[in-house]
Amino acid sequence: FGVKGVSKLGPVDITTIASIEKSKKEQSEWEGGGQSSKQQIRDVDWIKNRYFFIHPWFRDGIDTFLVNQTVSIPSFYPLQNGLHLIGDVVVKNFELYKSININDPDAMTGMAYVNPSDTSSYTDESEEGSFIRLEQGTNYYVSPDLGFIRVREQVSQDILGCTFSIAARETGEIIGTIGKGPDTDGTNLELMMLKPRNSYPNHSTWPLMFKNVYYLGTSQINPEGFEVKIFNKNATPVSERDKASSLPYITLFGLDSLDENGSRNYDEVIDKDMANIMNMMDGELMFPSFYPFAKNDSLSGGQMVEELKDQLGPGILYNSSSSSEINGDHRWMIEASYTNQSSTINLGFMLIEGSEEVIQNGITLKRGMDYNIDYFTGTIVLLGDAANDPNAKLKVNYDKHELVSFDKKTIFGTRAQMDLGKPNSFIGLTALYFNQSIINEKVEVGYEPTRNFIWDVNGRYEWEMDGLTRMIDKLPLLETEKISSLSVEGEIAQVVPNPNSISNSATGDPDGVAFIDDFEGSKRTTSPSIQRRFWKASSAPLIYNVEDSTFEGEFHQRNRGKLNWYNPYVPLRTKDIWPNQQTSLRAGNETTDVLVIRYKSKEFQKNINPDSLWVGVTTSLYTGDYDQIQSKFFEIWIKGSSGRLHIDMGKISEDMDGNGQLNTEDIPGAGLTLGNGFLEDIEDTGLDGCFDEEEDGWGNCLEFNTFDELYSSGESILINRLADSDDPNEDNWSYEAGSSNYSKVNGTESNGTGSRIQEGGKYPDTEDLDRSTFLDKTND
Repeated sequence: FGVKGVSKLGPVDITTIASIEKSKKEQSEWEGGGQSSKQQIRDVDWIKNRYFFIHPWFRDGIDTFLVNQTVSIPSFYPLQNGLHLIGDVVVKNFELYKSININDPDAMTGMAYVNPSDTSSYTDESEEGSFIRLEQGTNYYVSPDLGFIRVREQVSQDILGCTFSIAARETGEIIGTIGKGPDTDGTNLELMMLKPRNSYPNHSTWPLMFKNVYYLGTSQINPEGFEVKIFNKNATPVSERDKASSLPYITLFGLDSLDENGSRNYDEVIDKDMANIMNMMDGELMFPSFYPFAKNDSLSGGQMVEELKDQLGPGILYNSSSSSEINGDHRWMIEASYTNQSSTINLGFMLIEGSEEVIQNGITLKRGMDYNIDYFTGTIVLLGDAANDPNAKLKVNYDKHELVSFDKKTIFGTRAQMDLGKPNSFIGLTALYFNQSIINEKVEVGYEPTRNFIWDVNGRYEWEMDGLTRMIDKLPLLETEKISSLSVEGEIAQVVPNPNSISNSATGDPDGVAFIDDFEGSKRTTSPSIQRRFWKASSAPLIYNVEDSTFEGEFHQRNRGKLNWYNPYVPLRTKDIWPNQQTSLRAGNETTDVLVIRYKSKEFQKNINPDSLWVGVTTSLYTGDYDQIQSKFFEIWIKGSSGRLHIDMGKISEDMDGNGQLNTEDIPGAGLTLGNGFLEDIEDTGLDGCFDEEEDGWGNCLEFNTFDELYSSGESILINRLADSDDPNEDNWSYEAGSSNYSKVNGTESNGTGSRIQEGGKYPDTEDLDRSTFLDKTND
């Protein structure tokens, strides 16, 4: 927004301007009712969790013996004459399943295996789940000849698995089956795992996911005007062509192997008609190699050409889960140019009303007659003939409010000028003030606000010299054409700059402060809660053999000692832990919560070697904190005089009692696989699943109905145990507010309902710490 004023004060002409800029001018060009767009995609941004091979056979190829015959399945890459090779088999009876964590009457329970033909292998990577069957053609597409699927929606935090049969291509005879469907009651489903719940590069199924497909930013791309270029960002200058061979990179990467006649000869244009290269409907580009931007031949699928070897990276973008490492491996950019057919044009939010100029084929269109516009959403709808011309060229000029305005630019200026009565003679004064302000006063170097003042005095005086002109005319052979003149001009100007207009008294620098690095963007912390209720009794730790660096198995559950963990009712003074830390009531840091851990052996463990006894607590990180690759250290403050503390981070078994089953108070309803997530009175049994009168004293439930039956079975030791205790499994909860008796604060029975203080709330206790709905038994 700006204003301009022109005035006159006697012989002095004055021009004044004032301008505030908070919007920006933009322009879009469209053709044939569609927008011409350019989309840039980084090499590291390949589509994840959408394309999968259904078995390593179809990825790597294999010659194998099935049902009295040898069959050959070729590897997916390299292409032969631009095409995939077809093997001796075809996929039949394919079913795809996805895990869910909600109740569904149609859900089936089962296991997903890395190799369902050998369920005893990869046991740490097998995952249990509740699954639903996806619909072929609606939820996914499968290629029966090439053995891969494309799911319609990307699968993130879910297990993906399948079952299928292998049939001989010539006879149609079923010669092999992978996986097994559910039993009649919807259980015992056995799946070929395509993706685990949390996918990562070290998992055995990682190679099954395609890493060579890129989304170009739109779907239903018009082939007319479609173009793809690949730029080497490390080249100087950045180029779409290889310097040594002068060939475009799309040719070297195998995206251009046919000319416009379909002959096998590159023409420096992407092969957009090749379905195994370009999916125009979904807007997806598929490179003809497994790992197109890695220099390793085995990763590339054998498609690498010699010219690219020194320009490709080591493939970190394919085998790392660290975002900083992946971004550090970025060196290529894919640029796609295309036109989308549409009579609706979207310019984005916050258009300035009346600022648009819509020009079609050089003719300015009229609002309400040729088009309608919604200024808030920035949507233009072409009407009548304007929408029907398939070859129309459309240009839209418009002003747009900045949705989030981080700065405001202000300019004030004036110019005063007085003529001196002679042609081209004047004296003038100029003053200009420019200010760029920002919202945040904590700025980094290179983003400082600017404030400048410029003043300028200039003048010019010119004399006409008729006498000199006449004198020259009197000279022989000379004749003047213009009157001689003498001019004198001068200017004095000064810039008073302020490259950073923020002053900060706290730093003692009134002339502007900027931060080289405020470190707030680079520090990443994960803080597990210190509150007792977030910690649960742990599963048995693994026994580590130092000599050969292997795990020998788990500690025995009978070697678990008795453990109490709690937050004292009265928290500790912060200065008792850190004497030099500044504290105040206003900061709310005068006290600090701590977690007290007290342990001892049980009565029957007195004769067991103390080094074989153990106790433990565990907690689950939030999903967003799972990736700790970039963490530098683990900080824990301890006060104690006995015991040895071990800290394990990673995938840790949730199976607290080692029985291989999920212990939970949440009882599923009839026909359902999961409970309702709320604690009913009858469910508050604790993790052992039974109330006191049914407990056996060893953490389990009695299989006998009466003491007489128990006695007649010869279990007299347990009779004595039961007779001496009202809580045989010692899992009852009890605590009085303010009390120093925390002996039963970790109990899970009666901690959520009943007449006692409701400490646990109306939520069931469960071994399922990460709420995946199934027991995770992996230690990794």
